[in-house]
Amino acid sequence: WEFTMSQMFKDAGYATACFGKWHLGPGDRHPTMFGFDRWYGVQDSSDPVYDAMTVGHEGVSREPKIWEGNGGAPGRPVADYDQHTRPLIDEWVTERAVAFVREQAATDVPFFLYVPLTQVHHPAIPHPDLAGASGNTAFADCMIEVDHRTGVMLDALDAAGLAGDTLVVWASDNGPALIPSLGPQADSGPFRGYLGSAYEGQLRVPCIVRWPGVIEAGRVSDDIVSVLDLFATFATLAGARVPDDRAIDSIDQSAFLRGSAPSARDHVICFIGDTLAAMKWKQFKLHYIEYGNVAGHRTKVELGIPQLFNVAADPKELWDIMEPNTWVAQPMWRIVSEFL
Repeated sequence: WEFTMSQMFKDAGYATACFGKWHLGPGDRHPTMFGFDRWYGVQDSSDPVYDAMTVGHEGVSREPKIWEGNGGAPGRPVADYDQHTRPLIDEWVTERAVAFVREQAATDVPFFLYVPLTQVHHPAIPHPDLAGASGNTAFADCMIEVDHRTGVMLDALDAAGLAGDTLVVWASDNGPALIPSLGPQADSGPFRGYLGSAYEGQLRVPCIVRWPGVIEAGRVSDDIVSVLDLFATFATLAGARVPDDRAIDSIDQSAFLRGSAPSARDHVICFIGDTLAAMKWKQFKLHYIEYGNVAGHRTKVELGIPQLFNVAADPKELWDIMEPNTWVAQPMWRIVSEFL
């Protein structure tokens, strides 16, 4: 019953396509049932590929598939998604994205293209043409592939003469995973925490936005913006509607992107499942429950007193400053209460 971003664009007269990882439910919950004209990709994550490569898995569950479909109906499986097709799928996804851009360039219909590449998710199996390209790990090779596929799609926009009239958002959905059994995969660098926690290493993800002639090139900001804000921001830029019959946790950031205003968001609230884990307000970060990842094992610690960090001065969230700053909890909890 939710109103998705793809449905929003569809209602605004856009052609829509999703090529890549869907990961939003089994059964007939395919992109083509929620506002996308076209879909090619995998229904879930790439985990099932790894499952099928482990000892004793044979016959335990259905083999994952690569799907294809058109608007209004569920997709159909067109190939197996296994260790043989895993390293090739992002090339096929990119080819379809490029073809879609070329097709749309020949029309007057605006388009929304969503390309959730499957890399760099485990199992990290690089494309044969890029295996060893980094001179490092297979994961590093896969990072190079993501960069390459992105470049191919941007080149397609240039070749089609659409670069100046297209907003491109390149972002990640979460921080790195720490799974020792998979070997070296990623690191959260100057931040603490990994996927499954509420620390900065999980919440801070890369986001690059390109719109020649509108967004200043090379501009960098550390203002708080949530991926949820893309909904309201895109709606404003596309002249589309945002439903007013339900709560929409999204803030219009179009003025911020154009450089005419600071971010319209000064906080972000983090839930782990349905549990309030932490909240970030300005430079402060308040943890109500401590979720961690120790040696690949996720932990949960109920905190008798919330922990407070100044993430501008302490990005690794090592020094709890709640004792002399208990006042901070009051404005932060007021925001959480209004949200709830």
